[in-house]
Amino acid sequence: MPRLNPPAPSLTGAAVRVSVITLLEGNQCYTDHDYQTAAAFVLTPAALAGFLTAWWTANGALYLACLTADSQLKGVLGTDLSQGTVPTFLDSSNAGALGTVAGHSLPSEMAVTISKRTALKGQHGIGRVSMPGVPIGFTTPATTSNQINATGVLAYVALNAELQTPLVSGGQTWTPCVSTRPKPPATLVTHAANTTAWVTRLLLGTARRRKIGRGI
Repeated sequence: MPRLNPPAPSLTGAAVRVSVITLLEGNQCYTDHDYQTAAAFVLTPAALAGFLTAWWTANGALYLACLTADSQLKGVLGTDLSQGTVPTFLDSSNAGALGTVAGHSLPSEMAVTISKRTALKGQHGIGRVSMPGVPIGFTTPATTSNQINATGVLAYVALNAELQTPLVSGGQTWTPCVSTRPKPPATLVTHAANTTAWVTRLLLGTARRRKIGRGI
């Protein structure tokens, strides 16, 4: 029998996606983070640009603290998920920023998986992020090379705590959420659930790739 997953709550405001683009080994790695407002809000290009600035101000240093200098920021991409009227915007003001962890990173196929939890059970209530560029110092090759160590846990937990914190921008409070992918031919997000916790998995995962021949 098919699974009958409870739907996420209907949107009452706007929803956007923040995609951090990191260059590693000549490839672009994306990490996506969705946010929504509780109040009705008409998104504008200026509001989206302002939100990206606020997002990087709050999270940028902690994000770079999970990467080494062989990982380079290309930019932060903002996407209108719910209205479909605001063009996608790339904030490249911090392009070229390098990771701040000493040493080099593991092969780009490896990633740390961060689970996003909500109060909703079923597939509509969970999400995940694959963090690229895992620093070699975040593992202990001699004993547990396939999982992150205490140093890595501290760095990702600090990032998770900030990512879970709502942002205030443009007079609106933007809350982290898991959005439900629209069913074709629909293209706009109409349902999303606020996240309640971000959990870092100790066991290393693999990064998804958009490029043929890359990834596992």
